[in-house]
Amino acid sequence: MFELLIFSNAYLYSLKLKSTQTPCLCQQRVCGFSLVEMLIALSLGLLIIAALGQIFSTTIRNHGRTLATASLQENMRLIDAFVGRAADRAGYLGCLGNRGNIAKFLRGSWRDLPEYDLSQPVAGFENLGNGRFSPSIENLPLTSNRQRLHKPNNGIRQSLLAPTSDVLVLRGMGEIGGALRHLSDERMLMFEVSDHHLEPDNGDVLVITDCHQGALFSASTLRRSGSMVSMGWEESSGLFGNLAFGVTDAGEQTLVGLSLSQHGFAPSSILAHVVSTVFFVGQSQAVGAEGQTLYSLWQKDGSARPTELVRGVKDMQVLYGVKRAGVSVDVSDETQLFVEQGVIGYYQWDQIPAETVVASIWLSFVIESSIDLDEGGGSATLRSFSLTYVLKNLRPRVLEVSR
Repeated sequence: MFELLIFSNAYLYSLKLKSTQTPCLCQQRVCGFSLVEMLIALSLGLLIIAALGQIFSTTIRNHGRTLATASLQENMRLIDAFVGRAADRAGYLGCLGNRGNIAKFLRGSWRDLPEYDLSQPVAGFENLGNGRFSPSIENLPLTSNRQRLHKPNNGIRQSLLAPTSDVLVLRGMGEIGGALRHLSDERMLMFEVSDHHLEPDNGDVLVITDCHQGALFSASTLRRSGSMVSMGWEESSGLFGNLAFGVTDAGEQTLVGLSLSQHGFAPSSILAHVVSTVFFVGQSQAVGAEGQTLYSLWQKDGSARPTELVRGVKDMQVLYGVKRAGVSVDVSDETQLFVEQGVIGYYQWDQIPAETVVASIWLSFVIESSIDLDEGGGSATLRSFSLTYVLKNLRPRVLEVSR
């Protein structure tokens, strides 16, 4: 390209030099370029301009593809960070591993409490198309089920869900609210908060746990003095109101305050919020450049409003890695030892074999970027990728599948 430019300038210069050395034959004695010489120079100039234009256009397209690829990679990292954090929390209740030892004070059944259902650390909803899910999507915190929402305006709008995407729910203990200092049998407890704790509010659904037992209840009558906070759990009405006593899934009732034991909770007990994180793909709050519908990955934590996380996510499919687990009882110890027999495969939620436990989740995403450019304007760049997470806080008995 630059050689052509130099050649063109050199050629013109040689013509001019020649014209100054050779007498002009025209009558007026006016020296200059001939028509042929002008046409040659013009052609060379146009050739150079066309080459520069082609290089410029190619550079723009390559730059657009680079930006699109960088955007997709950044979106992948964001998705991994959001889902990975929830997967790490799934099934976590401090050092309490047996969910059968949780006394539920809330009046609603676990099915009526999708934002706090600690009986299912992981739940899946397989999209069957045409708005149908297995199991029924009515088990999610939807705006159409206002009575099952702790805050009625903060549900998921079913009409905005992507037509083919699955839904994933991961539940566990969320932000720590404080450390127990005193628990009385008069429906009051005293706990200490610090700067790194998320102090509860009246009406928050909380869980208190030690290594042997736990209790799920709705907080009330909070009073703070310095770093110490007193809290009650008064009996009240409604699905999210407290009963006079707590009951486990096995029908065992609390004996002293929130405790299933006459000795109460251990001094090392912690108080925490309960978080059910729902991941789903739904319509974005923005629209495409030509007015088309965009989809995004959304997240709903507990009773909070759904939050748009990553724009450009078109689809999410979820498979569940399961293991067969047998039970071995040591005659010298009353503790049951669960023996895992290895991962036998990945299944859709509604096809998980009986007598297996969920040990991991596999997610496949399709994402797009509209940054890429071509000769016809903007065009989306699609990319599919997968993520796998081991559910390290789940013991085999936690997610036993019953048929």
